[in-house]
Amino acid sequence: MLSENYKKRIQELAGLLIEGNEDKLRSFGINNDISKYLTNIDEKLSIFLANILISEYAKKEDIDVTNIKDTINLIDQGDFLDFIEDNKEKLNYIIEWIKSPFRVGEINLKDIADLSQAFSMAEEWHKSIQDTGIIKDESGDIIKTYPKEGFYWIDLKTNYSEDEANAMGHCGKDSRATTLISLRDAKKVPHVTIAYNEDNKAVTQVKGRKNQRPLPQYMKYVYDFLKEMIENGKLKEFQWSFGKDLDENEIQYVFEGNLEVYIDGVLKQNLNSNIKYKAPSVSKEEIINVVGKEKYAEYVKGLLQKNIENPNFGLTMRQSEIVDAVGNEEFGKYINNLLDVAIQNVNVRIPFSKSEILKYADEEKYNKYISSMLSMVLENPTKNKISLNKDEMYSLLGQEKYREFINELLKKIVTVSNSERTLKYLLNKHDIKFDLNRVQQIVGNKIWFFFLKRSVSSEQSNIGAGRID
Repeated sequence: MLSENYKKRIQELAGLLIEGNEDKLRSFGINNDISKYLTNIDEKLSIFLANILISEYAKKEDIDVTNIKDTINLIDQGDFLDFIEDNKEKLNYIIEWIKSPFRVGEINLKDIADLSQAFSMAEEWHKSIQDTGIIKDESGDIIKTYPKEGFYWIDLKTNYSEDEANAMGHCGKDSRATTLISLRDAKKVPHVTIAYNEDNKAVTQVKGRKNQRPLPQYMKYVYDFLKEMIENGKLKEFQWSFGKDLDENEIQYVFEGNLEVYIDGVLKQNLNSNIKYKAPSVSKEEIINVVGKEKYAEYVKGLLQKNIENPNFGLTMRQSEIVDAVGNEEFGKYINNLLDVAIQNVNVRIPFSKSEILKYADEEKYNKYISSMLSMVLENPTKNKISLNKDEMYSLLGQEKYREFINELLKKIVTVSNSERTLKYLLNKHDIKFDLNRVQQIVGNKIWFFFLKRSVSSEQSNIGAGRID
């Protein structure tokens, strides 16, 4: 049951904590992938998260944020999704602060401008928590003991504990976990808190005092406990909530002797990912030695299908790696399917040269892909960008047609820009290095005059809490 204090904190969020936010986010122009991703992090806070993330992204890209709705339509949402993924741990940290049942004082989420401000406020709160080292009333199940040293691990049977929070000087809560497991000494003083999700058999945090890494003298207990969990089939992966508490070498060490469990988790992580492909830290040879060639081939086929279905996945495997795993025929099907998708979606990146592609696809289809990409970019240069680099474009189109395309693209970009900062952002997005004087010469005085006329700041707005009707 939620405490009355916790219920009060939830109610404090004044209209921002509402359900059904995925549809609302889409109505403001945020695409399906981002809407789903934000609501999966925390549905009730997803609009607040969208606001602070868009503001932070605009600051990073030096976009003039006069209206966040306009900014949504301006930014490359694939790049924005990568930005969200890069900051996911910060978001979890902020959410733990906002929703902590132990927080004192009110928060007006409408007054938080961006991710940096929210993170600073969360960090200040986390640092303010005092560690008493004292457990007033121990409860839970002791699950492993070290009689000689007097240490033991206790399952607290809850994912938030005020006693653990006060004793350890951290928030004592992890919404991604189902329970907290505490390492304590003979005097019942805690030294390490592990957050664990029993449903997906994942550890989400391994924290010492004040949210820091556990002290070296306690790591032997951490390694021993995690190894035993793996051997008993209770731990299959790490899904860090905030900060990578164990490095890759330590993770591989605790899986030592159970490498197949670790590799299985690595492969599933990519196949289940809704965002970016992450190359495994173990070699292809190590994976094949554990799972076999047949299972590895199925894994690669799954990655190819995922890359076709999700243009943001960004598979980085080389052609030779793919062919070696699945064969030429399967790779040829992949190339042709990828071309079909790319003809409809300009944001699909085909990371192979023309000569490599034409070994498996006919030139007519390839030319259709190039033609479709160019026309979609010219139709909407704020939403779409060229997926080829300058040299590839120059080689494909030739000098004259390349110059014609760039000149037309510049006119479109200037026409949709409402400030110098927006213009510079779009030029950079399309990898155009001209200075503004050169841009003015190319687009002409009439288009430039109306651009200058539009370059007037409008009233700042937001996407939540009644700021947009």
